[in-house]
Amino acid sequence: MENRFLRNNEIKRIQTFDDTYTFCGDFKEQWRQIGNAVPPRLAAQIAHAIKELYFRPDEQS
Repeated sequence: MENRFLRNNEIKRIQTFDDTYTFCGDFKEQWRQIGNAVPPRLAAQIAHAIKELYFRPDEQS
């Protein structure tokens, strides 16, 4: 088996983007956008953690 470049659709799946999500530009520009993007599932987990911290009732001693 030989090494090969991953296709943009394969990289999008690894990064947890939906198959219907589209990136603009040529192959190289799309590759860069996907590589620089924060994966959607990671962003959702970070947002959830911030929400939990922000909306947690104050603990009184």
